Amino acid sequence: YRLWVQRIIWILAWYATHLMRVEVKGSIPTAPCIIVSNHLHNIDTPLAGRYAIRFGERVHWLAKAELFRIPLLCAILRAMQTVMIDREHPDRDAIQTIIHYARADKVWIFPEGHRSHDRRLQHGKEGVALIARIAHVPIVPIGITGTEHGLFPLLLQRQTLRISIGEPFTLPHQLTRTEILEYIMNRIEALLPEAYRRI
Repeated sequence: YRLWVQRIIWILAWYATHLMRVEVKGSIPTAPCIIVSNHLHNIDTPLAGRYAIRFGERVHWLAKAELFRIPLLCAILRAMQTVMIDREHPDRDAIQTIIHYARADKVWIFPEGHRSHDRRLQHGKEGVALIARIAHVPIVPIGITGTEHGLFPLLLQRQTLRISIGEPFTLPHQLTRTEILEYIMNRIEALLPEAYRRI
């Protein structure tokens, strides 16, 4: 069930990206790693994932609990091996689960915790800093542009989807959680055009 849902999503993304203008910089990272990126739209996951994850490869996502209350979406998220996290309260079980996955496979996290409403990179959540510090695996930054208006402008108006995959990096020693978060956000921001960067 999970394997087939992932394959169907990957195939749909493959066809969609062949009908639009796409510019990709960088190469597909290798597991284990933590992928961190900005978040503009729900289509970020399948479209950008198409260029960062090999067909059939195991990847795990982190998503807010509210999304799991929508029946069909919940089934898809669980099929994609998405870890549910409660943003309102400390969720140690979710953190431990995603750290476990990160040490063996690929984990994709949006540090902002939600979509940007003005396309600019938002402040990150410190949970990603905790995960990155404990997991001790390479971190791969990705910058996404072009998805902020949804799928149809990319398909019908021939707007360009741009995906910049940065080089894997490891965290310097003896940084505080706040410093780790800023270090990660800076790496994402460096891959984005000026109009998508923080004010």
